[in-house]
Amino acid sequence: MVEAAIKHNLSNARVEKVNTQIRLIMRRGFGFHSPWSVIALAMLSLGGLCPPLPAEGA
Repeated sequence: MVEAAIKHNLSNARVEKVNTQIRLIMRRGFGFHSPWSVIALAMLSLGGLCPPLPAEGA
């Protein structure tokens, strides 16, 4: 693995970043009644989705 990283100039920094972000989301989600809530929060935070928000005053 180290040889491949040196040979192909690769790093696992992106994977470690996502792991850290998921760990922080899980800490925020402590106390949720369902693991699906934490999964949904992770997907919303890290998935790049931007759901439409309800219009104000409508």
